[in-house]
Amino acid sequence: MRGRVLMVLFLVLMVVVVVASTVSYVRHRSDPVVVDAACPPLLPHTSNATDDYGDTVHWDGRTWWRTEGRTKADGNVVGVVTCTVAEIPNENGWRVSPRGWADGTATVLPKGTRLTTASEERIHEALVASTAGGDVLYCPGAPGTC
Repeated sequence: MRGRVLMVLFLVLMVVVVVASTVSYVRHRSDPVVVDAACPPLLPHTSNATDDYGDTVHWDGRTWWRTEGRTKADGNVVGVVTCTVAEIPNENGWRVSPRGWADGTATVLPKGTRLTTASEERIHEALVASTAGGDVLYCPGAPGTC
């Protein structure tokens, strides 16, 4: 008899723990916070301590990676950086949403940087960012692939 009472108490305790955990999760889960409409939202109650971005720009539905190759812009502007992830106001240290980055979102390039095509025919698929330090080459998918 005593064993049954202990088993029932244990099961009741487990149900209470599961219900309390679920309620706690639901109460702390929040909608993403939009700081700038052109930028990815921030995820409340998460830490950006592990966020470490390479130098990328999101354009034409793809991620383009900075590469050390050099080229010149041909003047054919295809887009402009509209958001710099590194500059999103984030005093709480929340994580930046990893999904749904809009075209024109960059990790490092300053807002307003022009994105152009490359002047060299050998580089058939690349973006060139016109920066104060010169033209910078970006390749789709991974660094050095163009």
